[in-house]
Amino acid sequence: MIQLGLTAAAIEEHKLGIGGSDARKIIEGDWHALWLDKTSRAEPEDLSRNLAVQMGSFTEPLNLYWFELMGHGAVSNQGLVCVHDTHKFMRCTLDGIADVSTPKARVIQCKHVSGRQPIEEVVARYTPQVSHEMIVTGLERGVLSLLIGTDRFEVVELELDELYAAEYIERCAEFWKYVENDIEPEQGRPLPPPPPITQFRAVSMEGNNAFADAAARCLAHKAGAEAFERAKSDIKALIEPDVGLATGYGVAVKRDKRGLSIKEQK
Repeated sequence: MIQLGLTAAAIEEHKLGIGGSDARKIIEGDWHALWLDKTSRAEPEDLSRNLAVQMGSFTEPLNLYWFELMGHGAVSNQGLVCVHDTHKFMRCTLDGIADVSTPKARVIQCKHVSGRQPIEEVVARYTPQVSHEMIVTGLERGVLSLLIGTDRFEVVELELDELYAAEYIERCAEFWKYVENDIEPEQGRPLPPPPPITQFRAVSMEGNNAFADAAARCLAHKAGAEAFERAKSDIKALIEPDVGLATGYGVAVKRDKRGLSIKEQK
């Protein structure tokens, strides 16, 4: 008989951090159930008899094949386990990356859905997972590759919302402290997903004096800001991995769990 469901190794991997499949519980505030899972106080959900989950698993190779065949990009890195460069508790196992090593590189999330729900609801349901994978990999673009029923295929391109990403990382870090300290959490605060791009409005700010002033200052300082960011990157590149504090020439570089930070030395 064919064995379905997660292997023992995959179950242990799942407990090492917050994965893409955990994203909805993080943003919906279902922290207690997730904490029970990550601390091995609850058995992982047995999905071997969940037809929808198994259908998606078995049709994933077809999904990726069709994605390429329809000209949406070359797929690589299937099954690659990724860990966030700074926040090591954030992980994911990729369905794949399209057009890796190009400016169009984006994570792929394959789904096989029934077609009974409007496409907008499907996208809203899986956007947190794709966003999580974009954050972990450092890519700013993602794509939902959707097999719909038995006769439809759609690709939905997504872009990472930076404000949402920053708040999401903060929520993940807050939750993971409960796991690390073995402290039972209450329910978390729900995090509303970013609005779909189609809900944004296009407006003209011509005639708005405050906007005109801010825009002029933004353009005037653009070159300086870019030079500032390049200088920070150059400084960070000079700091060896075992250095916790580096000072000199009016600058202090400090390393903590979040990485390197640069401040003016008083």
